[in-house]
Amino acid sequence: MSINTSSDGRLVHFPGKTVLSRQEAMHYLGVSRMAFLALRTLRCTPRPRQLDGRSVYREEELERFKTGLLQAVGVSQTDTPYQQTRHTPHLAPLQAQPAAQTPPAPHIDPLMQLLARAAIRHRVVLLVLWGMVFVGGLCTLILF
Repeated sequence: MSINTSSDGRLVHFPGKTVLSRQEAMHYLGVSRMAFLALRTLRCTPRPRQLDGRSVYREEELERFKTGLLQAVGVSQTDTPYQQTRHTPHLAPLQAQPAAQTPPAPHIDPLMQLLARAAIRHRVVLLVLWGMVFVGGLCTLILF
């Protein structure tokens, strides 16, 4: 099943749960909030779609992005011992739970967090180098 988009990129119709909100995309990738914000700001993540003024991400595109990060370091989700760790909450036995409990913090996958930081670092280095080339070119044009 595919998602139909209009000519301006807005989401028209989607069957099932194939799009994720920003928070769900962050959990899906297994990265922290700040890492996801940096990836999004530097345009490393797939392009978000607009749904009722909210940014949503297609699950297929996030899966391709995640697979691309893993393959960049030679890790495959199926052939190697790497498996995304699952968050298991530790409950103390025989203790009463408070009535108003805060939701648990999202689980951060250490490998995905490292790969996200590497992607951020790579993009920042490229931006700085291209900025230096641009400024150097402007200085050359101004001085000569």
